[in-house]
Amino acid sequence: AHTDELNGTGAVRVRFQAARARADGTPDDASASALVGDVAALNVAGAGWRFVRFVVEFDAGAQGALSAAPENAPFLDFVRLPFRF
Repeated sequence: AHTDELNGTGAVRVRFQAARARADGTPDDASASALVGDVAALNVAGAGWRFVRFVVEFDAGAQGALSAAPENAPFLDFVRLPFRF
């Protein structure tokens, strides 16, 4: 059974990255920003960002076993990220 929390020593980290568009409209990885923990840091005037992506990292903490069954591993079911470039 899944719960909506990690144990007391666990943590979740979300980092964000932005990129400009290539001429064909796809993300230009060469122009990608550094990963940042505060999405507001990507609000740079004139940066020309057109894409945003994110990384979610779970640290199960001292009580989280790496060998835990996959059905007990933490997961992210839904993300809502309102933003405007």
